[in-house]
Amino acid sequence: MVIASGLSFDTSTFLSITVLDDNLFSAKALVTPTKTPEKLENLDVKRIELPDLTSEYLFHFSSPSFHTLTIKNSKKTVIYRGFSTISIKSDAFKSFDLNENISVEVTSEESSTPFSHDTFTNPVVIFSKIMTLTPGYKEEKNENITVTEENGKLVIHGLIPAGKQVKNEIMITLPNGNVEQYVFDAANIDTDGFLKRDKVFEKIIPLEKIGLYLVELNYESGFAAYNGPVVYGNFLPVLPNNYDNIQKDISNSDVSIVATESLKFVNNIRSISGKSTLTLDNNLSNLAIIKANDMAIHNNLSHTDSYGDKISDTAKRNNIKLIGNIGENIA
Repeated sequence: MVIASGLSFDTSTFLSITVLDDNLFSAKALVTPTKTPEKLENLDVKRIELPDLTSEYLFHFSSPSFHTLTIKNSKKTVIYRGFSTISIKSDAFKSFDLNENISVEVTSEESSTPFSHDTFTNPVVIFSKIMTLTPGYKEEKNENITVTEENGKLVIHGLIPAGKQVKNEIMITLPNGNVEQYVFDAANIDTDGFLKRDKVFEKIIPLEKIGLYLVELNYESGFAAYNGPVVYGNFLPVLPNNYDNIQKDISNSDVSIVATESLKFVNNIRSISGKSTLTLDNNLSNLAIIKANDMAIHNNLSHTDSYGDKISDTAKRNNIKLIGNIGENIA
């Protein structure tokens, strides 16, 4: 039963009711908004990491209007509301059947008063698609680099300032979990082999399959200048990703235990992606310890050791024999 201003009516549906002071209400003039809500082709979804190791997904809207996000399948419906931002916990859809497509709809309601959000116009649908749920990943952006999907192509462009050393390599994780490497065109590469500074660069890569792609550009130090997701197709990236449910804390002074726990972590991630397990190699382990000790002693996190050698030359200097090519990740 709802009672307002002496009137009552029965309802079985939740209603949002705003009670206004009589004097304030008499001063308000209801107006017809002249602005028509803009239709959306895609949803702007960003992932943020929380201190408790969980995450949220934020839906951003350019308009400060009142938005309602409705996501449903044949058995369940969830509804979220907000103005320019709507927040959803990453585990909100764990009960959904991931093999079933979902319906995603966003409506927009304008304020029907000239200076308040007390009452709203009828909702207008600004987005409506059948989509597939997929895991989401956080965007790490340390340089002026933008990565987008445009007409089935991955478009990477940006501007690197003077003094920065960004590799000319692009690492892309495909929807099937495989990783491919691309390089920028010669016109974008400086004489020292890094991306040109103070000059706009662009790289266009055709995408063969729909799904979620992870794109990474790194500094010479190995840290990410840019690392972020790109969605090609009607996918909604709001599920927990492969790292959310994996134990991340590895803390022990015993090197062998740290190595074993690190290997376990890597193999857990690989198993989720359907990859085979890895084993430790004694030569590589010894080389890693030598390199780690060198960085610790000289307080220098770098692919170049205190002798000025890269990892392959570090191995030769220490009589460690390796077969094939070798690379390292120090981040």
